[in-house]
Amino acid sequence: MRLSRTVLIAAGLSLVYFTIQLAYISSLPLVMDEFDGANEAYQLLHLTPYEDFRPYKTVLGYYLELPPLLLTSDPWTGLMASKIWLAGINTAVIFSVTLALSALFSPAAALTGQLLLVSMSTFLERSSELRVDMLTAWFGLAALVLLLRRGWFLAGVVGGLGFLVSQKGLYYLVAANAAGGAYWWFEARDRRTLGDLVRLNAGTVLVIAGYLTFWALVSSPWAVFSATFLSHGSIVFSDFYELEGHWSRTLGKNPLYYWGAVAGIAMLLAARWRGQVGATHLMTAVYGGVLFALCRWHKQPWPYFFVILIPTLMVVHVATLQVVFRDRRWGRVAVAAVALLGVAYPMTSMPDVLSRDNSYQRHVIRLAHAILNEGDTYLAGNDLIYDRHQAHPDLRRLGAARVEAIRQWPEPRLDALIGELEAARPKLVIEDYRMRGLPPVLLTYLGTRYDTLWSSVQVYAPVVGAGEREFDLWFGGDYRVEPSDGRVVIDGRDVDPGTLLTLARGRHHNDSTAPVRLRLVPPGWGAYADPATKQRRRMFARPYDY
Repeated sequence: MRLSRTVLIAAGLSLVYFTIQLAYISSLPLVMDEFDGANEAYQLLHLTPYEDFRPYKTVLGYYLELPPLLLTSDPWTGLMASKIWLAGINTAVIFSVTLALSALFSPAAALTGQLLLVSMSTFLERSSELRVDMLTAWFGLAALVLLLRRGWFLAGVVGGLGFLVSQKGLYYLVAANAAGGAYWWFEARDRRTLGDLVRLNAGTVLVIAGYLTFWALVSSPWAVFSATFLSHGSIVFSDFYELEGHWSRTLGKNPLYYWGAVAGIAMLLAARWRGQVGATHLMTAVYGGVLFALCRWHKQPWPYFFVILIPTLMVVHVATLQVVFRDRRWGRVAVAAVALLGVAYPMTSMPDVLSRDNSYQRHVIRLAHAILNEGDTYLAGNDLIYDRHQAHPDLRRLGAARVEAIRQWPEPRLDALIGELEAARPKLVIEDYRMRGLPPVLLTYLGTRYDTLWSSVQVYAPVVGAGEREFDLWFGGDYRVEPSDGRVVIDGRDVDPGTLLTLARGRHHNDSTAPVRLRLVPPGWGAYADPATKQRRRMFARPYDY
């Protein structure tokens, strides 16, 4: 097969992938952590990592995700642009890696492996999520390709860069050393190869040490070291959730991709033992096998995690298919299996994915952003609006473990939290299951300060008690007087229920004979009041079970 034809087919398959991603991005609701990831990237404009905040991951990936967020002042458009940006990066890497693998193995095997990759349901659904895992995986894949080309030092450098995107990059470093060690043990047994292994790790150490040194000079050595190596110990080694179902789902939808790769690893090792293939196949099998084992051990295999493994298994498939295609009879069997189990069967999940709809999320984000002026804060349990701040760090990212911990807080600590919220003065609450899981005393307090405006957005709407002669308004603007059981008198003026009052921020006098709620009416919010979105829905419905 001529190179020009290979390039054309690889480009076509890459374009198919990108087209599917555009369709998925336009329809799939975002997962909770995608909003947090955008916030992590955006705050790099104003805050210094390790000095002003402790980043959740090593920060190279966040810098790579930042550019699209700067193109617009509309946060939803920024989120979509970021996902398309990531899809574009993925497309370019898929195309480039396919050409590299066609030179290492064979064009037919490389193109078939690419076809398997761009048909893999989990990869299609999760590869353009606004996270750093996919970027980490591409660095790991590039390190493998460089290793197969015996570019030891560069493989170490690229593997180190993967660690700077996410600490999960450590898995690729372990796999690279295993593959390099297998090459030395079974192929060379000489000083030169030992030197190559040293160069591999020297490249990694050089990159990571440079990163640590740079940020240590900006911040402090301990802040950088603890955030990089110690902060996620409980996540790495603890079983917080029962996540085995995610393995079952991805295996069930893509049986050939996973089990074919496992069989391929075994076949390549056996073929090398019999002398039928060379060192490149051995290193591919060892790298893929070690990475598979590490991923299977991983304690937090959420659906997005599998992109850490999927690209490497593509290389295993390519190496295996090169061997299988040597036998015409088995080659035809492999082509039929790829067509039925590797392409057609995984694609059966596409209609369910495309039936999903992110319009409700888009509405909530745009409505909330229209209400929040620069400097205003909000509460949501997630950093849903990346260019605005939540009102309290303890309520920013309310995972299940965090919510349960807050529910165990003693009453004085909850009272202190309420006092801090009073001082922070959030303008609105975006209500969803994470907020509803907070302790009753905290929910009761929020109920006296906020009420539903539209959909999931609760706006500032304080309840003023009958005996509360003086009250403080956090925001100036128009307030609608909610129906009351008694006479309503605000600042010496009798007010009928439903009246719209313009009140300044600060202290006001109350002579009402019954409690009254004053609902802030933000200017221009009606432009976002689509009747189709009035009723509250779940912001995150079935985020992981498709």
